[in-house]
Amino acid sequence: MKLEYILHENVSKENLVDIVKIKSVAWPYSYEKQIDWINNNIKNNDLHFLLYEDTEPVAYLNLINIELIIDYKKFNAVGVGNVCSLEKGKGWGNELIKKTNNFIKEHNYIGLLFCKYNLVNYYYRNNWTLITKDKLELLFDNKEIETMIFNFHQKFDRIKYLNSPF
Repeated sequence: MKLEYILHENVSKENLVDIVKIKSVAWPYSYEKQIDWINNNIKNNDLHFLLYEDTEPVAYLNLINIELIIDYKKFNAVGVGNVCSLEKGKGWGNELIKKTNNFIKEHNYIGLLFCKYNLVNYYYRNNWTLITKDKLELLFDNKEIETMIFNFHQKFDRIKYLNSPF
């Protein structure tokens, strides 16, 4: 399996067709709505990750550049969003997360993601750590979502993410 990452400013129409095809499995919106979401939420220096089995793209996620404030110190980090695959049970999501984790570690980034409660164990098995709600400050309601961090090994009292969800 091969991972390809593409800067948003370099993404091709063919890449977008593949991305929308994969994203539409998890979020069944029209092609136009998917493209609108991408154009409104992904910046030119953000990354699209496509996992290929042979020559077929089978899984997708995006990394956006974010800033975290951890105990009053600012950190550049990446937000992991839209983790999805064409089919469940094939191991594509695990492979995508493992390769993404390697990318995050190789570039010495901190990773942050939001997920539903039923996915916490999945990400935990892939070395992500749950941030308890009492140690978290967000600008949006997080009653229905959990927040996880990767590649940050220090103890902390508070993490602030002062932007919109991704």
